[in-house]
Amino acid sequence: MHLFEYYWININFYRQVIHPSSCAALPSSFITDKPYATEYSLACINFPSDSDHKDMAIKALSQDLLNQTLLLNIESKGHIPEVTLMDTSNNDVIKNLIAEGLLMVQNRHERRLQKLISDYRAAQEEAKKARLAIWEYGDITEDDA
Repeated sequence: MHLFEYYWININFYRQVIHPSSCAALPSSFITDKPYATEYSLACINFPSDSDHKDMAIKALSQDLLNQTLLLNIESKGHIPEVTLMDTSNNDVIKNLIAEGLLMVQNRHERRLQKLISDYRAAQEEAKKARLAIWEYGDITEDDA
């Protein structure tokens, strides 16, 4: 007998293993339906490696996304599309979290992403100068040399 393992994300990552007898068969009318959920990744950012800082970033992201109307823009298509999120006032939700010192900008060089990365880096530099959140004790990035 096999157990079924399934995963879901609601800002946090969850995993559960269930016995097949707990699963019901879907009605045949659902066979041709497209998936009801789509997986996306946030474009050009990394979460902090420190677990406390990561938890703080996830909590802030959850608060910014919960019960909000957001505009999603696909920045990069791939196996998992990378996206940016704008609120209804056209403010970049992720850029705001970077400016608060909660997220880090990836070191990317794709030409189509340069404007986004430039904006994100400027926000990150301001957070570093102000020593906000993850930058409280200085530069935490690893040397790429």
